[in-house]
Amino acid sequence: MELTLRDALHETVHNGGVPIKQLHERLGISYSYLANAANPNLEEFNFQLRHLMPLINATGNYAVLDYLENACGRVAFSLPEVGKDNLEITQGLLELVGRMGDLSHEMRNILADGLIEEHEYRRVEPVFFDLLREIASLMASTAQAVRK
Repeated sequence: MELTLRDALHETVHNGGVPIKQLHERLGISYSYLANAANPNLEEFNFQLRHLMPLINATGNYAVLDYLENACGRVAFSLPEVGKDNLEITQGLLELVGRMGDLSHEMRNILADGLIEEHEYRRVEPVFFDLLREIASLMASTAQAVRK
């Protein structure tokens, strides 16, 4: 089963850490409008884009953005932490290599049967994103450390 925009909206609304009864009040929209927009079983999709950023900011859940980025062949993640010193950069690189090795081992197990099941992908997807964020963080810290 492929994830849809409606599924991503459902994830944001229902698993964003803010109860839907509080969320609709924060967004200034009706409870039924928000619940219906996030209902994957309703045929009609009627969520106005002007509510999207306030929804994401209120919940801190990026499922909709992740869906849109993936659908456009792009990847987005939070801006990395910078300001690591040389020792932290070196240690971070060593840890990163180990984590990449762990992911490689996991992927070898997943691919052993020649198929990737949805639950397998969902298990490794956050690891891929965490590694990308860590690479960006180390790169930004390294760039900041350049003597000018």
